[in-house]
Amino acid sequence: MELLVVLAILGLLAAISAPQMQRYFAHGQTNAAETELARLSASLHLFRADVGRYPSTAEGLSALFKRPASLENWNGPYVRTEAAFRDPWGNPFFYRSPGQTGAFDLSTQGPGGHRNEQEARR
Repeated sequence: MELLVVLAILGLLAAISAPQMQRYFAHGQTNAAETELARLSASLHLFRADVGRYPSTAEGLSALFKRPASLENWNGPYVRTEAAFRDPWGNPFFYRSPGQTGAFDLSTQGPGGHRNEQEARR
């Protein structure tokens, strides 16, 4: 009987703390996505410093990891792995160059897999 009481108390504690833990986890993923956007943005600026332009939309972010055939001044890789091109939810980052209001648009699709308005424009 005592064991059932202990298990019931543990179940109650888990039910109370689980939503709070999920909020912390979601907040952590959002922070990680913002950090990755800043890191990719910095890598894009390094690419531009070496090559003289940002990767085209067709070249995509993969130009930061693998040298495009037509570039002589490429001094990469500018990212360590191709995994850097996926957000914390497993979706690819959105990249477009030229961007709508700047040199490039870089954003995450967010937890729902839909592009949000938190775009890094340079």
